Amino acid sequence: MRTVIITGSSRGIGLACAHRFASEGGWNIILNSRSEKDLEKAASEISSYEQTSVLPVCGDVSDKDFIKTLFQSCRSNFGSLDVLINNAGIDRFNLLQDT
Repeated sequence: MRTVIITGSSRGIGLACAHRFASEGGWNIILNSRSEKDLEKAASEISSYEQTSVLPVCGDVSDKDFIKTLFQSCRSNFGSLDVLINNAGIDRFNLLQDT
């Protein structure tokens, strides 16, 4: 099986990516979010797919120490990484001219 890490995967584009990988089967999917509640819900959704392993890892990807933990979790659970989708971000709704 191949392995993908998807940051910001508890909702929106990240969750849609996770569903897409899971629908293909044959993937270890590492989900990431800062919200444990949202992450648990996403993991429950994705784990319903056949031939898919899911590992939720809660944390903030802007923290260098957490990044090390995230990749160590990947190595210890699945061995190697094939795809990284760096989707995490922060929304700031401002006026267009301020953006």
